[in-house]
Amino acid sequence: MKTFIFKTAIFSSLIAAILILPSCRKEKQDPFRQQAHELFTKSLEISKSYIDSLATAKDTASLIRICDRYDEMITKLNYKYSSEVALHISEGANDTLTHLVERFITLKDSLLVVFSKKPTATDSIPTDSLSSIPMAKNL
Repeated sequence: MKTFIFKTAIFSSLIAAILILPSCRKEKQDPFRQQAHELFTKSLEISKSYIDSLATAKDTASLIRICDRYDEMITKLNYKYSSEVALHISEGANDTLTHLVERFITLKDSLLVVFSKKPTATDSIPTDSLSSIPMAKNL
């Protein structure tokens, strides 16, 4: 009976050691993890701020300037990090960024539709203003 209890205690200790020891070892750190998080955070900030700035667009020219600046800022940010870093952004973070870019494009497109339906200013002179000016005769 003592040997059975002794064997059971040794077996239980062995199982406990097998379960506990792997949690004590250092996990291999992903060298790109911190940079990927920074890239995601900065991309998120830029996307959100430019989505908010779309509300300030008064016409197509200002809308295009906002879109160009957004494109420029995202491009500059992506060139600050190696291409390897973007591969280490988590799937959920990529989905979030994709959703924000789709939101930006949807808002931009809807503003373009709104701006295209605005009536243009009509001419204040009902006739051609140049037709009333006498033409100079050839000398």
